[in-house]
Amino acid sequence: MKIERLVFWCRIAGLPVILIAVVATYAITNGVKNSENDLARDTMSVVEDSTAGGHIQSQRTISESVSAPAGPSENLPGEGTKDTVPATAADPLENALKKGLPVVADFGRSTCIPCKMMLPILEKLEHELEGKASVLIIDIREYSTLSRKYKITLIPTQIFFDANGEEVFRHQGFMPEEEIILQLKEMGVD
Repeated sequence: MKIERLVFWCRIAGLPVILIAVVATYAITNGVKNSENDLARDTMSVVEDSTAGGHIQSQRTISESVSAPAGPSENLPGEGTKDTVPATAADPLENALKKGLPVVADFGRSTCIPCKMMLPILEKLEHELEGKASVLIIDIREYSTLSRKYKITLIPTQIFFDANGEEVFRHQGFMPEEEIILQLKEMGVD
């Protein structure tokens, strides 16, 4: 079954847009004969057709964000090219986890609307929580290897790590400041 047909039947069945993206992603990873670029195009066209101005339309699957068709001078991570960050560059998440503080890592892109909405919240929390927790903003394009390592499938994604470096909570999509603070309090951050 082609992705276009799968997406068509999901739309006919009235599935929510985000569920259609998940179904299409599942289909691609389990052998449906279509390329990731077709999946990205189909998923985003469904999202654009199905939501009029909703915040879901800007949430993107990782295949769309990382594997979109490249321009003539653009290299794509994960497609036989090197990441935009040299292999010797420091991994900001690894460095933060070594400090022994809880960490909030936000994976996103500067072109993603919910990611843009999260930016001032994360910057504020980064300043307020200095010395108590680390707040990281990780661009999936710049750190695509890190994004793959943590299996980021939707942006923005926030991953909360305890002081021992263990993942304790994961959230996909926009996360309000109050919810971030509540999660950090549950982890023992005042």
